[in-house]
Amino acid sequence: MTVNASDLIIDGNGKESFSLISSSAQESYAGQAGAITLHTQTLSIFNGGTISIESDPTVDDATLTTIQPAKIDITAQNLTLVDSSITTESTGNVPAGSINLNIADTLRLDPSSITTAANNAGAISINAKVIDLEDSQITTSVTGQGNGGDINLNSKILILDSGFIQANTAGTNAQGGNIQINTDALIASQNQLFLGGNTPIPFQPGINVIQAASPDGVSGSVTITSPDLDIVGGLTGLEGELLDIGKLAQSPCTTPGGRQSSLASVAVAVYRNRQRVPSRWRWMLNG
Repeated sequence: MTVNASDLIIDGNGKESFSLISSSAQESYAGQAGAITLHTQTLSIFNGGTISIESDPTVDDATLTTIQPAKIDITAQNLTLVDSSITTESTGNVPAGSINLNIADTLRLDPSSITTAANNAGAISINAKVIDLEDSQITTSVTGQGNGGDINLNSKILILDSGFIQANTAGTNAQGGNIQINTDALIASQNQLFLGGNTPIPFQPGINVIQAASPDGVSGSVTITSPDLDIVGGLTGLEGELLDIGKLAQSPCTTPGGRQSSLASVAVAVYRNRQRVPSRWRWMLNG
């Protein structure tokens, strides 16, 4: 399935728009789920709207070698999810499909999720100028016996405001996925980030988590490059430590007089200091 549109709204209420875009392979068929490809300027997903691929069949080994996990590919200027999801899922033995997002400007989740889930989870790859997770998750976690899927994020600014990035697995002797984050600035609410550890942390508001846990196997690697906070060495490979980012560099969230600015304003301030702030963002600094 391929959709080309200038602006696309997916609304779970379904009153004046699509409520979902989906592709599936049912359990009674040994078929191949179809891929989903979207090209649009602005993509907005609200009120439980979904983009999803679901694969239910359990197939024999010979058939399994012929099936390629279906992908979700989205190219857009801006992508916003509010109480919504983008997901690939497999309840059989076919690996979940991957999710690839190429967003020229801002990817914002509030609160929402981008997930792959299966016995072998698919990978998630995101390229965006700003990735903003507010009470939201990006996960490739596995509840069965397979390995966690890899997560690759590339951004100018990564904002975690109760944000979870997890590539965990519950499988015996399985391996957590590998997480690679390349960003110019990592901004976490409360200046704190729980990183690593071999015990999966359930999603909950108020904390920020990046981990690739495997309690009965081998944890995946977590590599973060964030020059503005100079935390490359401090973040990589920690075992479940609560990281106080404010101790690693002067807090980017602190304004004169001790008042905390919004994370969105901080993101703009980072760019303004570099003389790269689009003029349409500068009004945010005046609040």
